[in-house]
Amino acid sequence: MATPVPDSSKLASDIVGAVHVDRLSRLSQDDFAILKQRIKDKGLRLVVADLPTTHTVSEGMTGDILRVINHMLIDLLATMAKLDNDKRRERIKQGLANSGYKPTGKKPNTTKHNRIRELDSQNNMTKEEIAKAVGVGVATVYRVLKQG
Repeated sequence: MATPVPDSSKLASDIVGAVHVDRLSRLSQDDFAILKQRIKDKGLRLVVADLPTTHTVSEGMTGDILRVINHMLIDLLATMAKLDNDKRRERIKQGLANSGYKPTGKKPNTTKHNRIRELDSQNNMTKEEIAKAVGVGVATVYRVLKQG
């Protein structure tokens, strides 16, 4: 007696993997909905390493039930992780505001900026050569020279 072969139209052969559900929660709700729809449209299966029910592939009624449960769990866990992440960000903002901390940004390296101007004034090097000689990016050379 031959073993029945599963209907390949019902089982996704390609998967999208995620290590943790919270990786998906970094998307906005709209972007997460778009991602889920694209996964569905392409016939892919979302497998999350820390959600064991997504690892199994079943067919028939059991497979349908598992798919519904997995979608519900992924939505629930992603929403909970999103709320937790948003709450954490808000607490960090409040803590920084209460401490009086104000980021000042990176200070310009005046030594390198002066060297860029010096090398450019000699008119014998390209912007790329100046960047390499000073140890900065080409965009920095252009920005420094534009500033004067």
